[in-house]
Amino acid sequence: MEVEEAFELWSDTLAHLGDSYATHERFLRHFYNAFRGDLPPVKLAPVATRKNLIRIYETLLDQDLEGTVRSLERAAQVYGRIAGGGDVDEPTSLDQELTALRRAQAAPSYVLVMWLLVRQEKAGWSEEDLAAVARLLVSFFVRRNLTGFPATYALPRLFMDVIDQVAAGEPDRLLTIVRGSLVAASASDATFRERLEGPVYEENRDVTRFLLATLAEDAMTKETRVDLWAQSGKTFVWTIEHILPQGENLPQEWVDALGGPEAAAETQNRFVHTLGNLTITGFNSTLGNQTFLRKRDRIDHQGRAIGYRNGLALNAELAEKEAWSSADIEARTVRLV
Repeated sequence: MEVEEAFELWSDTLAHLGDSYATHERFLRHFYNAFRGDLPPVKLAPVATRKNLIRIYETLLDQDLEGTVRSLERAAQVYGRIAGGGDVDEPTSLDQELTALRRAQAAPSYVLVMWLLVRQEKAGWSEEDLAAVARLLVSFFVRRNLTGFPATYALPRLFMDVIDQVAAGEPDRLLTIVRGSLVAASASDATFRERLEGPVYEENRDVTRFLLATLAEDAMTKETRVDLWAQSGKTFVWTIEHILPQGENLPQEWVDALGGPEAAAETQNRFVHTLGNLTITGFNSTLGNQTFLRKRDRIDHQGRAIGYRNGLALNAELAEKEAWSSADIEARTVRLV
């Protein structure tokens, strides 16, 4: 290739992916793992890793320079859509599911989604078919990231195997193949329930935030929709709020309400990080360690509710409570789980 042409294609590839070096490196690993069957053979490289990545691409470019560079550019267009490298003017149902996929910390599955999108036209899959796959992957990763099963090292091979199964099967069996593979690789319902009933905030704060936001969003309509993922700079506007405050220096009003120092310490130790004691708020610093009733009834300087009576469905139960006890936390945990 001419240097100018190669440079232009490489610049386009990076533009599709955005500015993150981590995304660039992950894309190169995923590209090889997804399309290894169609690429020139690379000895002793069944899976692309950080350690062998340069050797893999030295080999690919040496054997088929133009084919590799052009294939990378085409795949990068798709990968940028998955990883959120650019704005989408008119997001489809698939784009909405891809957004959920990113929020659910599902980056290892991008290898599969990229392969599906590249093969979409040839296989005849619709956007809704692929959106359904993305929904399965979201469910898989919420469960996986909370239970830790399967292990991180097993994920690349899992999705490479799914690609192989889909490629060998009939296109109309896509959802059946993906669902079967993910269910077989997932923790049981009993294990998932056990983790959900435990100190989820300590286990995985990002998954906990995803759970709380999703529960709140499920009750929203077009008229009541609030962007719970809005950011100010690099931080979320809406953050996780502990109803019963965490920390050792629990205010005396909370200690008295929970039945004294020993009972308060036990309640904190057992329940403070469980799902039933958590919500999301845009005014975390304002609520802080205040009493339950002050948190519930908090208003801003214009008289608007910014406490638990802010209209968020996730807080509907809290808006009606007059006190907050260990029994209340347990009951809300069961309901949310």
